[in-house]
Amino acid sequence: MTQETGLSERAAALADSQGFGAWHDTTRVNSHKESNWLANGVPILLVAGIGLGLLVVARDRVTGGDAPWWGVAFLAGLLLLVAGAGVVATLNGLRLRRLGHLLLHRFDSGFVIERAGGGQLSAPYERVSAELIDYTEPGDSTGSDREHLGLRLTFADDDVLMIAESEHGTPEALVAIAERCRRHSRRRLPYPEAVRLLHDGTWL
Repeated sequence: MTQETGLSERAAALADSQGFGAWHDTTRVNSHKESNWLANGVPILLVAGIGLGLLVVARDRVTGGDAPWWGVAFLAGLLLLVAGAGVVATLNGLRLRRLGHLLLHRFDSGFVIERAGGGQLSAPYERVSAELIDYTEPGDSTGSDREHLGLRLTFADDDVLMIAESEHGTPEALVAIAERCRRHSRRRLPYPEAVRLLHDGTWL
């Protein structure tokens, strides 16, 4: 499935100033990763909130307030940690929604990566090295494993950006960028290592 949109005026102006030539296409990328923040954060918050409420009710009504304080404190602390993770995920999801989609604009001799409501990053293909990374996201109780393709870009100043798409997203756009870079490679990584790279040096 391809998710495409038009070329923005500011991306066109940046590409023109860099002499990238004719525009080819614009594709939304990182869509699965970014939508997961809110999709995971909100349910986590709800579960933690319900858990804390049930803990209070159980202590006061079921045990008559005689439950060991250390047991209640342990469970409350655990639920607060879960709630904290939910808060972080939800806030990050809201921030990304405010900034807008991550868009990949391809031109004859270079590309522009644009946060619709944020910054832009551009480079000619000949000044970027690319690595394609295949990885499998384990499924949960509601779904099966999902294949992903990551594109790790290393720029001339050693800045690094990694974006990713699921097999049902727009992986072909990532392959097209990699094939135009000065050199590129491809390898498969375990899911934890791929996730670490996604959060390591990622430009947003």
